Amino acid sequence: MTAADLSPLAENGRAALWRSLGATADETRELLAYAQSEFDLSRAPARFPLPDEPFVAAWAGYVEEAERVGAWACLRDRLVQLRFPIEAGIRESPAYRAATRRGVWPAPESRGLELARPDELRLFLAETPVGRVP
Repeated sequence: MTAADLSPLAENGRAALWRSLGATADETRELLAYAQSEFDLSRAPARFPLPDEPFVAAWAGYVEEAERVGAWACLRDRLVQLRFPIEAGIRESPAYRAATRRGVWPAPESRGLELARPDELRLFLAETPVGRVP
């Protein structure tokens, strides 16, 4: 897809479309005014998808690891928030604050978030117009 693919229909083409759908001349003028784009598409990228953002390299490694050890085990080792249960006030607990603000991980045997079917969790990079995302 190129930037030219993103260019809006010429105004006369949009007007003809709305008229073909039953819009009156006054409604067509109103629709044209309403749909006026303020975006400058001349600066849009020439090609899509965009290159991956730098963080994607780390996530590609996590995807590879998840294939070996499972997505849940991989993510629990990377995202400290998963080491805490979902409960009221958890974000104010000293252990959670130490983990998320100072990098002090809780004990490995801490209860953490419990999933009903952790073996069904999948980790992958999805292709999108703005590059791959986890």
